Amino acid sequence: MTPRSTLAALFLTSLLAADAHAAGLNLRWTDCLSDAGQANRNFLCNSNTGSDVLIGAFVLPAAANGVSGFVATLDLASAGATVPAWWQFFNAGACRQASGIVTGVIPLTSTHCVDYAQGQETNALAQYNVGVPGANDAEFIVTSALPLPAVQDLVAGPEYYGFTVVIRHEKTVGFGACAGCTIPACLNLKSLQFTTTAGPFPFAFTVSGPTQPGSDIVTWQGGAGVPALPGGACAGATPTRNSTWGEVKAIYR
Repeated sequence: MTPRSTLAALFLTSLLAADAHAAGLNLRWTDCLSDAGQANRNFLCNSNTGSDVLIGAFVLPAAANGVSGFVATLDLASAGATVPAWWQFFNAGACRQASGIVTGVIPLTSTHCVDYAQGQETNALAQYNVGVPGANDAEFIVTSALPLPAVQDLVAGPEYYGFTVVIRHEKTVGFGACAGCTIPACLNLKSLQFTTTAGPFPFAFTVSGPTQPGSDIVTWQGGAGVPALPGGACAGATPTRNSTWGEVKAIYR
């Protein structure tokens, strides 16, 4: 092989490697990891309007045919002794009931992250279990389902968009406000259990763990003082800064 052909082969290899992501899960504010999503969100807690958006995404370890949906488990850990009222936004009688919703709308800014369902999914927040696994924790159960004609054949490598959690700012300040917005917290995308048309049922396979260190967790208000979840996620969660897009691209080479 000539020096020129060797360089060409190396260049082609580097291009292919840029699209080959490590298998696992990503959780970021605003956008997918590969689209420069953020690891931390600071909010002044001074407004009842607007919202914050969490994006759950995944990279498969191997190709999977006939994917018909998944069940995602997320854990919230708070620096408080219990789950703050501000984070209780789903169950009947909760201080901010209906202020947390799940959608299947990929961010308009996403250019590298691929919607696993091509916009045909129905996503929902199925359960929000306060006090699980500990008094200061909460467990999100998110479901995503595809109709039979829309099942997808997925491949290993790309970062696939999975779901969006929209956290609205209602009842943050003023009369009837729910306390605890300023308390640091950490969220961990624990697992995605996938269903396929081929089975076995109820779940064909599970993806867990980060695609890179810390990619499956995000922090709220810096995350200082948050105790670790079982398994070690969120231990001492205090991100120093958000990565630049150049740094994110370098990780995936």
